[in-house]
Amino acid sequence: MIGNNHNLVLNSLWAVLKEGLYIPEKIILLKNRNAECNKLEKQMRVILKEYDIDVDFVFARLEEGLPVNDDEMVLDITGGDNASVARLFLNSKTGSLKHIFMLQITDGVDPSTPYPLMNMCQTELIDILNDGVK
Repeated sequence: MIGNNHNLVLNSLWAVLKEGLYIPEKIILLKNRNAECNKLEKQMRVILKEYDIDVDFVFARLEEGLPVNDDEMVLDITGGDNASVARLFLNSKTGSLKHIFMLQITDGVDPSTPYPLMNMCQTELIDILNDGVK
């Protein structure tokens, strides 16, 4: 999901990969009307390459909700604001969701700091569906 801060999206992807919690086969970038996805996609590909992961990217509009299919889906809501996340759930069938990740960064930590350089005591990767901090 794309929010106003691409660094949150990038850091959350980095955290999920570094912790070995999920390896994506495809990434769907959900965007608001004015969101710019091309730069974010290029930055995500750099991170994925570090883990030898090559995936297809799909762009979808937030208003359309999540695509409905039988594939296992993982959602990261770190970069989304509350209203966007609520709208997404209202417009989606969420039965195929296996994880909902959210990276929380302590106040005072610059979210533009790359995840590997952050003090891990100041971050918390949460899987909301599975009730746990990873």
